[in-house]
Formats: sequence, structure tokens, C-alpha cells
Amino acid sequence: MAAPAYDSLPAYAHELYGRAAPPPAAVDRRLRTTGTALRRIPARLRRRLPPGYVVEAMARLGPGSRPAPYELRRQAAILDGPGRAQQQ
Repeated sequence: MAAPAYDSLPAYAHELYGRAAPPPAAVDRRLRTTGTALRRIPARLRRRLPPGYVVEAMARLGPGSRPAPYELRRQAAILDGPGRAQQQ
């Protein structure tokens, strides 16, 4: 599983690690193959619940601890352009 993730890194990351990046067509083919293989795993074998520590934390903090998407009024800061933090 690590190979497709490494292959899909941007070119500067490959330079930092000192290995050449594979051709984009090969990366695309590997990612599509991995996705197809993962989607073929039957639902009964896939994990349907989050890990235990997530379930425990949600039980401890209560149902209001995780906002629903419709409750978010603003776009997430990570998706904003630079400068939003300085404007507030």
C-alpha cells in the first residue's frame, strides 16, 4: 500500500527523498488498480465502524462533539487562501 502513496507524491518530494518519480501514466494506472482491488473487498469484510478509540471518544464527549456538515457556516481554513487568519 505504501508504493502507490509514495508514487503519487509531488516531484519536489521525490527529489527530497532522492528517488526518481515514476511516469504519471504508471502512477495513474497503479492508483486505479489499487482502487479497483479495494472496492472488490466484500462489505462484510470491510470495517464498518471507526476504530475503538474514536467510538469511545464520541461516547465520552456526547453527540454534540462532532458537527454535521450542514452546521458548518464557513469553509474550512485549510481550503482558504492565505491571509484569513490575519484578517480576523
